[in-house]
Amino acid sequence: MDSRQRKRRSHVPTRSGPVKLPKSRCSGKKFLSIIDTLSVEKKNVISGMGFGGLMQLGCRELRYDLLTWIVANYDIGYHRVCMQTNVAVPITPQDVREVLGIPDQGVDIVIHNRRATPNCTYNIKVLEDKLHDLPIGDEFMKCFLIFACATILAPNSKQEGMHDLWDTIWDSDVGVRINWAKFLLQYLEDGIRDYRNTHPTYIRGCLLFLQLFYMTKFYLMSFKVEVRSPLCAAWTDEHIKCRLAAEIQTYGNYGHVQVLEQSNPHVRNDARPCEAGSSHSDDPTETIEARLIRNLEHLISLASSVAQDIATLRSRSSGGQRGCALTPPDEAVNVDINKEEGSTNVHPFSDQLMGKGSGSATTRSGQQRATNAAADDGPSTEQEPCPPSTEGAEFHSPKGVQIGVEEGHGSKLVKSTPRRRFKHTTKRLVKPAAICPFVSQCVRQFPKISHEERMVADYALSEGGDPSEILCHMHGTYITRDELSSLNGGRWVNSMIIGVVCRMLNVEQERPPRAHYFDPSFSVVLASLTTKAKKHEIRDRCRMFLDAEYVGHDFSSCELLFFPVCDNNHWHVHVLNIPSSRVEILSSLPLRRGNGISVVSRRLSETIGKAFHAHGMLRRVEVSKFEHVQPQLVQQQNGFDCGMFAIKYMQHWNGATLAQAIAEDKMHLYRLRLVVTLVMNPANNARDTVMKACRL
Repeated sequence: MDSRQRKRRSHVPTRSGPVKLPKSRCSGKKFLSIIDTLSVEKKNVISGMGFGGLMQLGCRELRYDLLTWIVANYDIGYHRVCMQTNVAVPITPQDVREVLGIPDQGVDIVIHNRRATPNCTYNIKVLEDKLHDLPIGDEFMKCFLIFACATILAPNSKQEGMHDLWDTIWDSDVGVRINWAKFLLQYLEDGIRDYRNTHPTYIRGCLLFLQLFYMTKFYLMSFKVEVRSPLCAAWTDEHIKCRLAAEIQTYGNYGHVQVLEQSNPHVRNDARPCEAGSSHSDDPTETIEARLIRNLEHLISLASSVAQDIATLRSRSSGGQRGCALTPPDEAVNVDINKEEGSTNVHPFSDQLMGKGSGSATTRSGQQRATNAAADDGPSTEQEPCPPSTEGAEFHSPKGVQIGVEEGHGSKLVKSTPRRRFKHTTKRLVKPAAICPFVSQCVRQFPKISHEERMVADYALSEGGDPSEILCHMHGTYITRDELSSLNGGRWVNSMIIGVVCRMLNVEQERPPRAHYFDPSFSVVLASLTTKAKKHEIRDRCRMFLDAEYVGHDFSSCELLFFPVCDNNHWHVHVLNIPSSRVEILSSLPLRRGNGISVVSRRLSETIGKAFHAHGMLRRVEVSKFEHVQPQLVQQQNGFDCGMFAIKYMQHWNGATLAQAIAEDKMHLYRLRLVVTLVMNPANNARDTVMKACRL
């Protein structure tokens, strides 16, 4: 009994007290128990759909101790796992495809909340029977997708499953290729977020992927498995158990293993990747030696690059001035690697690599060479013509790498002669690395982000700054750093942000104004009015939003009235198109209930009409009789970008369509540039303080 107990817990870290472990309905065992009984023809159909990798799944059990650690160290906002070695490993849909072998290309799936009776009645047992009984066709493929989601890809926290997703799959066309890898990752992150906020017993989402990702993307020198495609095929339950036991025996806990650099170029890791047949151990001395060897190889490659640049510059000079000054073979260029030296301004052309009165020159490392600028030059004289030379390089030691130049025309040496020199002074700006992870992610994804935008966004979104610092103070209101941080990726946009954007749009539009943008709090006031509210009560509560003395201008002649609304944690825009007698609901998610607009939207329109009539505005307009429509607009593919979509709708809606296209994959860029727009706005009273802090 004792030996079995010790063996069972060898892959679990020692804990000081009892820890509540989460549960999951993600079951590889249940999935494979049904799929293995299908005919070969049906398995071929599943492979043709792009899910053949799931049938090769070797792991059937979940290791909840490991998953508890991963969930606790998962950064939802930046889609990464934070290791104990201060390494942040990003997770992308491509990783999902490599691990599970499911499609990562195609359209994004959007789950619709069904209010009417579904077209199909099913549960897990019914799905199992249909997979055996249905002939090969569209219904069989839909049943497989629903069964895969219910057991592995997107299991719900409830036993009966997620019927909104199942209905969406059943009503969709199986011929349309769907990005299942992206959906799996988003659904899993939403489940982790819900688990952290509400602490349910079950976590929804594919925890099996997190477990296999940890196994396949991190390596332990003392334990190796054969690499297969997909990666999940190589890891059985016994392999995972032995690997975790070796990891606990070596480090005592999870999160200390090394990262495979080849699998992800963005991983920050100094350890060498695991090589087949390698005999290296995890000894610190060997690790340091390996790093020194790799750094030496890098320095040698940089030195070789310097030699090639010297020859290229000389050949250019000989072609333009009909002459050249070559370094004799017995002289060499000494590349001195010194990290503590400051950078000098060296022009990248002419003679910046040559010293005064000598055929050798001192240069910096390759990275400094790319950002250096100016050199001292002297008078000019005539030069003898000579052909370009052939270069070679000799490396003797890591401290002083000697680069020699061999001549290609016998042993006769061409003497150095003075040449025409010009003094060039330039200064290249070296952009420091961003501190904020969100800004760093944006810079990698969108290289055209300017230096000023990077610096301002990095300062404004820095987690180390004072949360109460006012970064935007204009148009009678202000935004603190804490409120502005809601523009970080993966977060809901704060109502203060939308309120300031509305005021900014009102001020910056041309006169006379064609549109008016109400503060988000106005919709809250309107929703709180009862149906029996008196006229004077409505006037008193809505005065600050409708009176010209508070608003700053008369908007009774405006054609479009925008009401940003947050209903059930979802931002959308309620637009009154007065010339068209239409209420346009701009939403990044469907708001319809059955065949009509929701009751909340219609009641809001009625209350808006009452508020206008109470203030003597739009007397000839009956808002309650307006036609309610929801235009087909670009939709969000996650659970947190609705606020940004609402802002973009208000900026570009002209009453008929969007004047400028909105790209769902550029939401991070929109967030960053909105931060810059708010902070660097000329009307911002805190602008100078921020610019001074950013040294702009």
